[in-house]
Amino acid sequence: MTTFPAVQTLVISDVGGDLIVHGTERSDIEVQSDSDLAHLQPRGNEFPIRDIGGSLRLFVPHETRIVAKDIGGDAQIEDVLSVELKDVGGDLVIKNVTATAQFKSVGANMCIDACWRLSRVIW
Repeated sequence: MTTFPAVQTLVISDVGGDLIVHGTERSDIEVQSDSDLAHLQPRGNEFPIRDIGGSLRLFVPHETRIVAKDIGGDAQIEDVLSVELKDVGGDLVIKNVTATAQFKSVGANMCIDACWRLSRVIW
């Protein structure tokens, strides 16, 4: 487990396993993975996270925007501001996203739950 200062946008790519993102009341970002996290470093308002060999679990502030691509396993994103996903190999679950949700190329099942405040969904 490693923590970082909060940023506006997480830019995630090339995760070999599952991606799980939980929006919370916290004011920082907690990153959990079996992979080496030494190369991770926020840059301004963005935090690039890439080349994670296994699964990745994140605990982020509710106001965080998630942009992710090339997820090898399942993706579960909940309680964040917005989500933009491309190329998820497994299932996709989105819960309680408050602004926009965009997704392209989901390899298995998809579930959108409790997103009644969404202003826009793009498929």
